Amino acid sequence: MSIAITEAITTIAEAERRFKLLRTEDEAFFLEWQTRCPNLSNPEQTGINELRR
Repeated sequence: MSIAITEAITTIAEAERRFKLLRTEDEAFFLEWQTRCPNLSNPEQTGINELRR
C-alpha cells in the first residue's frame, strides 16, 4: 500500500527532516543562474506579458 506524499509529509519542516534538506545561500547552487538564457520567441514573450497583467 502506498501513501500520497501530501498525506505522509504535511509540513516543510517534515520534508526537510525526512529528506535531510539544508538551506543554502550559495549563489552557484543552480547552474541555470550561471548560464545565459535563450531569447524568448514573440509568442512566449506575449504569454509572459499576459501573465504579468
